[in-house]
Amino acid sequence: MDHEFSRPLTLKLICQSLQSLSGEKLAKGFAGIASGQRGMTFVLESFIKRIGQPIEKEFGLHNKGCWILLKGDDQFSDKQIAGFAPCMATKLRSYVFPAEADRIVAASYPALRPAQRRKLLETMRTSGLIEEDVIWYSTKSKQYRSRVVYRLPYQRFSDHLIARHLLRAYLDVSSPAAIKGSFADSSPLGSIFQLTNRNFGHYAEPGWAQALITEFPERVGNKLPPGHRELFFALPPGAQDLNAYFEPFIEGLFWRNPTSFTEGTRTVINKYLDEGSESWERVVDALAAVATKPSHPYHAQRLYKYLSSYSMVDRDLYWSEYLRRRYASPTIHRLLTWAEKLDTVNMTRDAAAELVVLFSLVLTTVVRSDRDLATKALVLIGEQHPDVLFSHVVTCLEFNDPYLPERALAAAYGTALSLVDSKNAASFQPLLGDLAQKVYRKMFAPRARHATHHTLMRDYALGIIEVAQQAGCVKLPKTAVGHLSRPFSNTPSPFTSNGTPDDSVTNAIEGAIQMDFGNYTIGGLIPNRANYDGNKPDYVRTRAKIERRIFDLGYRSDRFKHIESEIGQSSWNARDEHKVDRYGKKYSWIAYFEMWGERDANRKLPDWRQDNRTADCGVDPTFPKMPPDWMPPLPDLFGPPAANTKDWVAGGFTPNWHSLLVVPEINGHQDEWVLVEGFVQGTDREHDRKLFAFLRGMFVAKKDVDTLRSKFLSIDYPGNNKIPEGADEHYLFAGEPGHRHNFARHLLKRNGKYRRQMAEAFHEYVRDYSAGEKKSLVVEIASMLGEAIGNQEASAHEFIIPATRHIPGIRAELPSIHFGWESYHSEQNTFSGFDIPAPSLIQRLGLSCCKREIDFFDPSGRLATLYRQAGEGLSGDKHKLLYIRADLLRHYLKETRQVLVWCNWGERDWLTKMSGYNILPNKDRQQVFQAYGHIHRVFSQWSAKDCVVL
Repeated sequence: MDHEFSRPLTLKLICQSLQSLSGEKLAKGFAGIASGQRGMTFVLESFIKRIGQPIEKEFGLHNKGCWILLKGDDQFSDKQIAGFAPCMATKLRSYVFPAEADRIVAASYPALRPAQRRKLLETMRTSGLIEEDVIWYSTKSKQYRSRVVYRLPYQRFSDHLIARHLLRAYLDVSSPAAIKGSFADSSPLGSIFQLTNRNFGHYAEPGWAQALITEFPERVGNKLPPGHRELFFALPPGAQDLNAYFEPFIEGLFWRNPTSFTEGTRTVINKYLDEGSESWERVVDALAAVATKPSHPYHAQRLYKYLSSYSMVDRDLYWSEYLRRRYASPTIHRLLTWAEKLDTVNMTRDAAAELVVLFSLVLTTVVRSDRDLATKALVLIGEQHPDVLFSHVVTCLEFNDPYLPERALAAAYGTALSLVDSKNAASFQPLLGDLAQKVYRKMFAPRARHATHHTLMRDYALGIIEVAQQAGCVKLPKTAVGHLSRPFSNTPSPFTSNGTPDDSVTNAIEGAIQMDFGNYTIGGLIPNRANYDGNKPDYVRTRAKIERRIFDLGYRSDRFKHIESEIGQSSWNARDEHKVDRYGKKYSWIAYFEMWGERDANRKLPDWRQDNRTADCGVDPTFPKMPPDWMPPLPDLFGPPAANTKDWVAGGFTPNWHSLLVVPEINGHQDEWVLVEGFVQGTDREHDRKLFAFLRGMFVAKKDVDTLRSKFLSIDYPGNNKIPEGADEHYLFAGEPGHRHNFARHLLKRNGKYRRQMAEAFHEYVRDYSAGEKKSLVVEIASMLGEAIGNQEASAHEFIIPATRHIPGIRAELPSIHFGWESYHSEQNTFSGFDIPAPSLIQRLGLSCCKREIDFFDPSGRLATLYRQAGEGLSGDKHKLLYIRADLLRHYLKETRQVLVWCNWGERDWLTKMSGYNILPNKDRQQVFQAYGHIHRVFSQWSAKDCVVL
């Protein structure tokens, strides 16, 4: 992940040089490009050999002749004619003059005439094998003139080729003293590291210096002790300048052979880590790059161990700030960019082991989008190598920043939901069982070291255990039931305050809790509290405890003052999913989630929040995938052309939906698929027409079909919930249905079984004039303005709500619920607003989803439901359709003694209704709509016996 790989020319060179390789050779090629001199020259050599073949044929050169001209021929004792690279090394300059190039070609190919040699050099130039450049020099008369020169292509790689000749010619490895002497001030190698005012504190040849620093440990081998096997210690005292050494050292770290990382390297790295934040960030960025390499001595686990030794605050001031400042952390952000394609990448287990650790370290960041993307990357890697992810998740429980283990557990939970019922279930479930066992022992069992009230961590951990239990792959002690439920008696409180406000704490964390967070977020934990009521005793105690917890975590406003100001200026108006949190808010979130969990465990949350997931859960770790595109067999939506749009809107055309209600195939899945919920919208821009339709499937008793049909066809307007809708789930994770009973709780019975989702269609409440005034409800509402209305007092307004009576409708079962995850949580959870089967269908039919798909499978692994959608926005063509396999539906309806009917209705309308935000005047539209002439509707019934629409 070195920044060289983000340069188009370097990528071009690598791709061109490796494109002819395959299989094992290709793998070795990629592994070698960043492993010292052999790897660096391999890429250049491969490229030059490929480009040089037609040139060699045209000019009658030897096989690999172009490569030998550039890298040098060992048969020549005079290195000035042996090749371009040896000539440059001998002359100690990075170019050759055209006359020197001509002599090099003539020495190897004396039969070529001068004109042929010039043509050969020109062909090599135009083919990219050498580069033409201009240098400027001053004459004795102090005039400036230019000369054309030739350079080797791709400096990063060619520098290593030249370094090979420099080391061969001038490095004496016979003894430690001889090695040091090779870099004396007066020596050729020493001249490369000379410091002059003209170089502004840099070495005379920084490119060559970097190549030599990279190659040196490999060249000297055991001739020097490990502690001195770094070129810095072989330089003369005047050249041992850490500032000058820094750039070529850091730039070369990624390209070193892993065996070249010695004790001397560690000494230099540690010196730079102690130099200040800027050098710290550069070194860490370089280490993050090498940490992606499997089996590297500076592997990701070493970086993890180093960073885990920091206190939370110090790590935030260094590492999390490094992550936040994108210009300071290019390696991590290139890695995150690459992570977006991880679902199409196959990786080895060794590579996965490094990447899991590295991505987990990104989880400390306050940049929400980066944290969410790192979480998704962990899930995607976990799907390929769950054992690697699960092993590291257990390790993460020790980390002293809750931000990291929280999201590591989230990734493990997302992976568990993805794989537990997949085709790989047989090999995966033992891994899940082992993880569940360890999570229980470390977080819930007596004397659990990592027990926590952090509501998100606990929810993910409980989810892992519950999924494993449902799959039958974990066996916990009988006593575990008590430890896995309220009040979580084995979990100590993280709050050291008794609830008494402490001004010294408040002042120390000043600004961490800002107004909205204090009022709405913390205030939402307190039952029966009015907004901005800062004096309610329970609120005062709770806030004091949270403030003390922020203090105990280490946050001090003076240490983050300048950083918080910078974040505030750049992120104050960003959308939630793009927001960069202040560090004070990070610490506030941690304390808040712990307080939520503690109050939830003791049933002290407001009633409407009991048993619910917090709305601030951040990310859905199941990361549902968009279903594939499918073109449904839509009927004609507009019918025969009418004279004008008014006649069409009022004309009574109703589409025939039969072709869409039962289909024989969806995306190649041959079966009988029956629609249970749908929406269709079509537009005819030529005639300014639009039609939409709700295709509402319901299960009803056979005896109620005629009554339902009559009600549906006779009512003026079937909208406004006359036809009931399924429940909305806003904080359900997409992969949870079928795996966990933590949603649609209004339908969940104590025994863990779901009730059918029953509702009344076409019921209504009407004014009950027989009740008299005694049964009317009088409501007093406080006046915010303090103004009197009529004869009433200024402090309150009185309203009379008349008595009503209920006219029953038809009981119907709703076959779907709506997945309404709100996209503001995370830009990684952009797919939402789809329908899934109702809990009773899922449970009775044994359905579950897997691999982050929203389609459900039956216990045999066959597809059971399919959801397909297309189109977005308020206007334009679109559809949303949920189907269930006919045999499963038939079984369910037989078991519940019901039939499937559809109340399909919608509206015909003018397409153009608005001009900006204003409604265009249209008397015709008003007339048609008042008479409900624009409504279209059709009632249908499914014959389960022969799978046809009646």
